[in-house]
Amino acid sequence: MTEQPTTPPFDTGATSAFARHKSRFLSRNFERCGYLRVDIRQAPTGDRLVFAASFTLDAVRRWHRVESALNLPLSDDVEEAFAALFERLEDGIGTARIAQLFAPLGAAGRPASDGG
Repeated sequence: MTEQPTTPPFDTGATSAFARHKSRFLSRNFERCGYLRVDIRQAPTGDRLVFAASFTLDAVRRWHRVESALNLPLSDDVEEAFAALFERLEDGIGTARIAQLFAPLGAAGRPASDGG
């Protein structure tokens, strides 16, 4: 899995919690997720964090995106919040994998029509 660097917009304790949960996520999902980019930033209102992740499920690098807002005052303990956010990301990856399995075949994968 290739990881892109990010710089969270908060204090050292929150940055450590973010890094810890991201590392755990990457360890658990190494086989499921080939490439991952996680961004976390302060919402324009300044009262919450916005979490966005882009990931691929295969070597073709068809990117999927999961975005979630964390309604948490930036002064609160974020340990549990980051655990929940990375859990949502895991759910998003699982959903994308299932959707891929049930997606209609492209023109190349469809059986030829008999014209009737």
